[in-house]
Amino acid sequence: MRATSQSVKVPYRIVEINSWFGGGKADGSDTFASALWGLDLMFKLARADGAGLNMETGVNHLGWISRYTPIDSDDQGHYVARPLYYGMLAFALASRGRLIAVESDASGINFKPTRCPAKADGSRSH
Repeated sequence: MRATSQSVKVPYRIVEINSWFGGGKADGSDTFASALWGLDLMFKLARADGAGLNMETGVNHLGWISRYTPIDSDDQGHYVARPLYYGMLAFALASRGRLIAVESDASGINFKPTRCPAKADGSRSH
């Protein structure tokens, strides 16, 4: 019997990830920048064949709502979407397609184009 070299992909998932340690960084984890960070991170993980990630949310180890939580609530039980939520929503919508390769010479800019899956009639789903 001859041994062959085959690569085996093992699914992996990143757990307890967030934009900053200790509950987040004021004026960073709670701003539009966190939406862009989260969106970029999710695409990088998808490109690397990751199975998913768990964003750290809610009450942190210090006993208060983290600045990086995607959904916040007040003492009356009203919920509000925070910036990271919109990055997650953008990924959920964009990830319906498939990643396609793009080359760019724009230094420091990440492009993540996708192609929407075709419907039975040949049109695109979104």
